[in-house]
Amino acid sequence: EQLRQDDSGRSLSLTKDFGDPRNVEFKAHHEIRLPKEKGLHLLMMGDSITRYMYLSLTYYLSHGTWYSENNSPGKSCYLVSEITFANWHHFFKMTSSMLGPQAHENCDCRRPNKNVFEQYENRFYYDGQNRNSVSFIQAFAFTDIHLRLNAADAIMPDHPLKHMLEELPATFTGDWPTFISDYASKLNPRPTHVMLNAGLHPMADWANHTNLDNIVSALKAANMIGIYMTTSDEKWRGAEYEKYMCSKLLCLDMSFAYNHPRWDTLHFYDETYVAANEVLLQMIEGNINNKH
Repeated sequence: EQLRQDDSGRSLSLTKDFGDPRNVEFKAHHEIRLPKEKGLHLLMMGDSITRYMYLSLTYYLSHGTWYSENNSPGKSCYLVSEITFANWHHFFKMTSSMLGPQAHENCDCRRPNKNVFEQYENRFYYDGQNRNSVSFIQAFAFTDIHLRLNAADAIMPDHPLKHMLEELPATFTGDWPTFISDYASKLNPRPTHVMLNAGLHPMADWANHTNLDNIVSALKAANMIGIYMTTSDEKWRGAEYEKYMCSKLLCLDMSFAYNHPRWDTLHFYDETYVAANEVLLQMIEGNINNKH
């Protein structure tokens, strides 16, 4: 099936053989200025690949054009590469500022050491003029998720605790299903879609279908549409838990990116995140209905 440029002006070319969800030829033209979305309410859960998808998408929502290396201030702060910043604090502060000025982001972010299980990175983006809200929650398989902002006001502009978060304890701790039912469902605006991915940190719990079913059930109970994004590293190709989640939710297949260039062994350049976000937006708009 061939999906051509739609009436909104988004430049998208997707050729897909639905008999094989891995058979994807994708081209996205991010140098063309594109119209911004309106009324998007999305939650993204995952690791650093998901984070960079979030930053790429929210930059597009703020500026009406996809981010590229040419947009970097002084060519040193590359939005989708934390190593181009002085340190993690600088990365959090600068990437938030790059999403303005019309929109705002509350970054519940903390990186005290290299232990991923002691890190917070929860970002809440909101553009009132275009009614867009996108949140990113750093989540690694079935480790607990920690947040320091209450769900009801996490997205509010200029949160009074925004500059004090480093000193505050977590106000919410819970696993993925608990987070979806007790926190995500109370966000304001509430997400209509949740994109999630185990990332490069899958754990034994992902082999347990009961745990996966609990995520699916939590999404259904919260009346949110789930989109599972497959892992972008080819060594996870065909993982049983990924096939299972794609049978239960809409499926954003990242196999097209297996051979894309990366700035380290894991992370892509901006073009790949643009490509993935183009497909994601098409799925949310209902233009790609197939689960694969």
